[in-house]
Amino acid sequence: MRRRRGLSRRFGSVVKRKNHNGVPTCLLARYPNPKEPGKRVVRRFPLGAEALAYAWLDGEEGFVRDYERGLSDWVPPEERERVVKLAREDFAVYAEDFLDSYRTVDGGRLRDSTMRLKRSDMALLVKAFGGMPVSEIGRSDVGAWLDDGVSSPYTRRRCYQLLRAMMSRLVEDGVIASSPCVFPVPRLPESRQAMIPAATRGELALIYDAMPDDTAVAVYLGAVCGLRIGEVCGLRVGDVDLARRVLHVRHAVMRSLSGEWVLKEPKTAASAGDMPIPEGLAAMLEAHIKAHCDGGGDAMLLSGARTGGILPPSTLRGQFDRARRAAGRPDLHFHTLRATAITAAAQSGASPKEAQRYGRHADARISLELYQRATEDGGRRVAEAVFDSLVQTGRDRARVEAELARAGERLEAARRDVERLEKELSSLG
Repeated sequence: MRRRRGLSRRFGSVVKRKNHNGVPTCLLARYPNPKEPGKRVVRRFPLGAEALAYAWLDGEEGFVRDYERGLSDWVPPEERERVVKLAREDFAVYAEDFLDSYRTVDGGRLRDSTMRLKRSDMALLVKAFGGMPVSEIGRSDVGAWLDDGVSSPYTRRRCYQLLRAMMSRLVEDGVIASSPCVFPVPRLPESRQAMIPAATRGELALIYDAMPDDTAVAVYLGAVCGLRIGEVCGLRVGDVDLARRVLHVRHAVMRSLSGEWVLKEPKTAASAGDMPIPEGLAAMLEAHIKAHCDGGGDAMLLSGARTGGILPPSTLRGQFDRARRAAGRPDLHFHTLRATAITAAAQSGASPKEAQRYGRHADARISLELYQRATEDGGRRVAEAVFDSLVQTGRDRARVEAELARAGERLEAARRDVERLEKELSSLG
């Protein structure tokens, strides 16, 4: 086929495609693939649409010539068209596709609980940017959303990180030239929970006594071994190796997407591992297993009262909350027991690396913060003692009041110890 007005083309060609009977069915516009010699780029057009076919070839020639001159990369027409389509796509539509293809760094699927949280965060982003084409979301739009201060600081931080990941994907796919997420990730306020004082020996004993008999051992699994509440609920009898005094942390109880409590791998790869069991705790675990566990190694160490199966972390948390109030520590959370374990490890002389390993933290910064807090508290007590022993100072009202407050704290702790010991003595007859 010849070009309009009888002129031959220097770039590509337009030919008629025929069926097995020799009847033309359509037009094929084609040209050599600039990146794969021997192959052709082909586009189909209806019969009689020669003008459209030639116009398409003229446009494609420009892309090829720019590629040959080194001015730009060449990508197949269908890829270019896909990018254009994506650029016009509504944020809400792209968000759904993005979540469906979301993967961890190593390419694995997200755990159900994490995916549920991502979908919740994405719903907030869709509320803010839904109806806008993804290519038209600018830094001013993102900045205005951040300035609105919607949601909690924690939610806003997660949402922004999710939005940044989306926009980075669009940049990688060539849909947008640069990400509009140019602002720093919102900072989090200082965690209130992180400032909760660790539990004392006497307080732990009171909490233990206030717990139901069949779950009381959870207190020391948290405070001594540093287990998370989901990890405690995920222990099987077979995970407790009394002969070697080793605790195998292999599972954690979490909610599935369907809302059921199921056994999953722990929070991080660092969370899974073996923990040494102190001799005293081994005796407590042995007594617990004899009194409350049936069914062999596959039975749950702590079982649900209704099903005899998995104990929901929410149930254990409710029991702990009642026990902490009974012990005079309503500020304590179960997770504070984990901080208590790491704090005690640091105060016993563990190095920062040992504290991280004991706490099974993937991020060393978390363990280091607890380590520093513990050593600072210990250092402060040492400094006060050194000062008092070496420096002769006048006694003023502020100093006496400070000493009185510290003495009151020690007296309250001693009072709780006395109550605990009296209760223990009474139970012994």
